[in-house]
Amino acid sequence: MMFEIQGEDNQKILDSLKEFQSLAESEYKIELEKAKEKIKKISFLSPVIMKVPLPDEMIFFSWEENGMVFLRMPVYTPKILKIMGKTKVLENNLKLFLEHKGHKIKSVKYRGD
Repeated sequence: MMFEIQGEDNQKILDSLKEFQSLAESEYKIELEKAKEKIKKISFLSPVIMKVPLPDEMIFFSWEENGMVFLRMPVYTPKILKIMGKTKVLENNLKLFLEHKGHKIKSVKYRGD
């Protein structure tokens, strides 16, 4: 999922996004173990063999282009999140994180998968 961020100081926003990325990557490692356990339990009860490929690590990309900052966030099921209306939640969470770091954010917009 790609997000477009408009703010006042793009370099400082990029620095804060690096912190956001490292926090998300470390949280992913914790949640990955829980997800693997849930898949095992569900597949044990299911008559159908379940193979859900989960990557071992999550890699984010952030860059500046045309005066805006872009964040590419890997999500396993982006279309489901979009259908459920969770993209607005992700936009708001990202904006709140950056504002908490002291940035003046004009907008955070979801730009696609």
